[in-house]
Amino acid sequence: MDASSPWSELKIIIDEPAALHDSAGLILASIRTLTSSGAAFAEREYNLRAAFPDHPQWFARWAADSERVRASMRMVRDVRYGAGPKQIVDLFPAERPRGALLFIHGGYWRALDKDDHSFIARPFVGEGIGVAVVSYDLCPDVRITDIANSVGRPSSG
Repeated sequence: MDASSPWSELKIIIDEPAALHDSAGLILASIRTLTSSGAAFAEREYNLRAAFPDHPQWFARWAADSERVRASMRMVRDVRYGAGPKQIVDLFPAERPRGALLFIHGGYWRALDKDDHSFIARPFVGEGIGVAVVSYDLCPDVRITDIANSVGRPSSG
C-alpha cells in the first residue's frame, strides 16, 4: 500500500492495537457525552447567538455590506422559484461568466435571508462566477424537510 494513500493511516491505526483502543475509547467517551448531556449540551452547541454574544455586530456588518453590494452591482432582484413567501433568489451575473455559485444562507432554518448575504457576491462576480443568493421559507412555518426540498429548485430550472 502506498504510504501517501489515505488508507495508510488506517492501516497504522489497525496495526497498533493500543492506538485502536485509544480511538475507540475517545469515540465512546464522545458518545457518552452526547447522550448524557441532554438539553444543556444541545443549547451550548446549537445556540450560536449565545456562544457568540457579539453576533449583532456581525449581522449589522453583513447587512451594511450587502446593501452596498446591491446598490453598486448589476443584479436581478427577487426572482421567484416557488410559491412560498420567501422562495426568492437574487442573481448577480458575471460579465464574462465561467461558472456559478448557488449560495444558501445560514440561520439554523429559522432566521436571516438572502438580503443579509448579498455581500458574498462581489468577490465571486469579480472572478467571473455568477452568484445566486437564495432565500427560503423558515421554521416554524415550514419543516426542515420542506426547506431542503425547496432550496435546490433555483438550480434545477
